Amino acid sequence: MIAPALLSAQHSLPKQWNGEILEADQGLVSLYSTMIDSSIKHRSGEFTFILKGRRSKISYSFSAATQDPAEAPSIYWKVKEDTYDLMEASFVDSKGRKRSWQGPYPKAITVKPRSISSMGNWYLVYLKADGRFNILLKPARPNIPLEKWQGSVRSLVDGLTGEDYELYKAPQSPKKSGFRQVVTGVRKIQMLYKLDLFKFNTYSREMSGIFQTNDADIRTCYTDLLDRDENAKGQLVYAFIYSGIAQGIKSLKIRRTTMTDAVFQECMHFKLRGLTFPIRQSVAGELIFQFNTVQ
Repeated sequence: MIAPALLSAQHSLPKQWNGEILEADQGLVSLYSTMIDSSIKHRSGEFTFILKGRRSKISYSFSAATQDPAEAPSIYWKVKEDTYDLMEASFVDSKGRKRSWQGPYPKAITVKPRSISSMGNWYLVYLKADGRFNILLKPARPNIPLEKWQGSVRSLVDGLTGEDYELYKAPQSPKKSGFRQVVTGVRKIQMLYKLDLFKFNTYSREMSGIFQTNDADIRTCYTDLLDRDENAKGQLVYAFIYSGIAQGIKSLKIRRTTMTDAVFQECMHFKLRGLTFPIRQSVAGELIFQFNTVQ
């Protein structure tokens, strides 16, 4: 549940990150959270909070569910690089009772460009004795393998101190000519696609234009697959739902495919979910990719 007071026009809604390359002035934030009452028992529920940038003056309104700190962060949000103050928060427990907190919190949160800033472990504390709701932030390093995103994220940062936990180290180039050099010299890589928006095909041209603009980035999923399997080729058919409000693909499911490499499928999923389209109409559609190499 999102508190109406937190969603006024002066606040921006941050987009969730799906693995795409970040802009030069963008960073990511993530957190752990747990609700604890005065008897030190965890409670489930939903909470919202406001972060305000000191330089940009941009205020972001976030919404999240409480989670077990033993689990990995469930969401990564994209925000502008800046130093942020936690201004306010509102919590609604599993029984529908709401409690609010007003800041700013004493510690600021640092967001560096193309980095994941851990906002730490947030204890959303409810003190029964005086009926107060409070927030306590403690540093927590997420267990995140940076190499998973192949340089999309270049560092993991302690958002409460601004210090780097870990820097991404790009893999060393092989001494000999690699397979990809040979392939690009003798074969042409094909990535063809067909888009069907059914009764809303009037928007196909605009959506196709975004695919064309990002063709080189999407194509890297296939060239990376060829590094692992030089004979890889086939078809990948998606059913998807596009949200005109979020201006992105909300649901993306493989309907059928002859390309079963899990890393390739994950790469394609992140690339497509990370695209932004200039279309306000929500639509359902089918997207067919055909991958091949030509001598």
